[in-house]
Amino acid sequence: MRRLLCVYRNRPLRELSGFLGVTGSPQLRQAVVDLDFPLGVAMTVFLQRTLPEFLKKTRSIYPQVDTLPPSRAAALVSLVYNRGTDLTGDRRREMRAIRDLLAAGDLNSVSSEIDAMERLWDPQCGLVKRRHDEARLWRSGFAALQLE
Repeated sequence: MRRLLCVYRNRPLRELSGFLGVTGSPQLRQAVVDLDFPLGVAMTVFLQRTLPEFLKKTRSIYPQVDTLPPSRAAALVSLVYNRGTDLTGDRRREMRAIRDLLAAGDLNSVSSEIDAMERLWDPQCGLVKRRHDEARLWRSGFAALQLE
């Protein structure tokens, strides 16, 4: 039986308070698997807390994000949401290149760097598709994702 949870006057959910800041594990998943969150509650939390947090993180490495069209800004926020802000090491080569391209005003080359991240994962991995979707979003806007 699933437990339906709601946020009441922005009070933390007692059922989850013991798990805040704890790294996920199969055992942790089992402890919360029967919790159910209404979509409206989840969307509110995402829009009011998560999205602003990741926009701020995106600005920290890509300060030009605020000057971009919404679809391009969304592509960068999605990238940072999934990959973080670290720019060190070979696995972050394309993220550094994006930073440099944005600084130089070469916006048309950014999508190629997003696509190039496919080298990091198995071709069948969902992350490869996600990167290609972000590159398409960068090139063609929201219509490219066929969200309608």
